[in-house]
Amino acid sequence: MKNTIKIIGIISLTLVIGFTFFSCSSDGGGGSSGPPPTPPPPPDLRQPGLYAIPPPIVASDAPLALTTTGDNIIAKSIAYINATPGTYTLLLDTDVSTAPTANLTGSSTLTIMGLRGMRTITLSSTGNLFTIKAGTLILGKDITLKGFAINTSSVINVSTTSSSNPARFQMENGSIITGNGARANSDNNKPGAGGAVLVNGGSFFDMKGGEIKGNNAVYGGGVNVQGSIAGTTFTMSGGTITDNTAMYAGSVGDPGYGGGVAVMGSTEGGTFILNSPATKANIHGNQAYIDSVLKPNQVRVFTPGKIQGTAALTTEEKASGW
Repeated sequence: MKNTIKIIGIISLTLVIGFTFFSCSSDGGGGSSGPPPTPPPPPDLRQPGLYAIPPPIVASDAPLALTTTGDNIIAKSIAYINATPGTYTLLLDTDVSTAPTANLTGSSTLTIMGLRGMRTITLSSTGNLFTIKAGTLILGKDITLKGFAINTSSVINVSTTSSSNPARFQMENGSIITGNGARANSDNNKPGAGGAVLVNGGSFFDMKGGEIKGNNAVYGGGVNVQGSIAGTTFTMSGGTITDNTAMYAGSVGDPGYGGGVAVMGSTEGGTFILNSPATKANIHGNQAYIDSVLKPNQVRVFTPGKIQGTAALTTEEKASGW
């Protein structure tokens, strides 16, 4: 009986020791247990340049063999796209500066994206950075358009020349338009329309994401929606419009109209569609000169301009400029 008890005791001790040893080796020396560390992501091997395909672009895709490096990349890409209609993606891996000569005139769709971080396209003189007369321009992730501080025009001018091929501009998450003043000179003595974006002539602006901030004009510090031709529409389903200013025209006592957005028109009137109350809340922090004083002012609608959607403005908001 005594021998049996000793054998059992030895076996029990061995099992305890073995279990303890296994437990220590599994967590790397007694530290707290947990999931293995996440391996770093693979390097981004995509090349900058113009691709004749829509996004997403992967490392195995090859850009077109164009001389599109440095500050001429915008002008040369647009020239190629206008001559060869299709669907394109432009990847930028550096900041560039360009003169106001980028006119999209064909039936192409161009998406511009930053590569390996935010990239900035800076307007180097007065005028529109991009004029879209036909086709579609899409600002994708990691792209900033920086305007000219004392300008005569908006950064983006969406103005259709043919009803059979209407111009369209689209902003997506991760895109920014900033730093533009759509006025004639430093005295602000001539009206300008749309600090960031001017939509006119039966064209379309779809804001699905991104930011319009830090711009100014007399009519629509951020966006101006004109309605000289039926169908001109600005649809906002995402993104933010903030910190824009409707400047005074002529003397300081003259008012500005629509710190964030101005909806106007001579005959048909432009249309501004707000798709949700949350989207409406993302138009904030804009101002306009009213009675010689900067006051909060988000959206101003002039008849026959229209505002629609589930977050449409009340009559009081339309009258006050919200």
